[in-house]
Amino acid sequence: MIRGSSSRGTTDRFVRMRKVIKILGKALAWCLVVLLMLPLAVALLLNVEAVQNFAVQKAVGLISRKLETTVAIDHIRLSAFSRLDIDRLYIADDRGDTLIYADRLGARLGRVALLRRELLLHDVALERGKIYLYT
Repeated sequence: MIRGSSSRGTTDRFVRMRKVIKILGKALAWCLVVLLMLPLAVALLLNVEAVQNFAVQKAVGLISRKLETTVAIDHIRLSAFSRLDIDRLYIADDRGDTLIYADRLGARLGRVALLRRELLLHDVALERGKIYLYT
């Protein structure tokens, strides 16, 4: 009788261990799915015009505070994280005069270093743009 009960106890522990491993495996699989789907969801959301404009408002506020000047952007388009188009860009200088104005600014996006808060732009083009530099 003692042998039978110890064998049964081992079997019960084995069954419980399998259940725990199965639950941990499912939890790990869900975490992996979320980690893979999150960047995809962000990429898809950033292709929605309303989300892009919300991001513009936040970015303009941040840039304005950082530069301690007026920055205005009417609209942006971000194409598959490879191209950025900005409509009606305005940046004032420290005296409140126009420093940069462009009806449209287009650029090809390079690497984005989010941790260092850097954005590398290539092939920047201004349409009907004005840049005023004072010495």
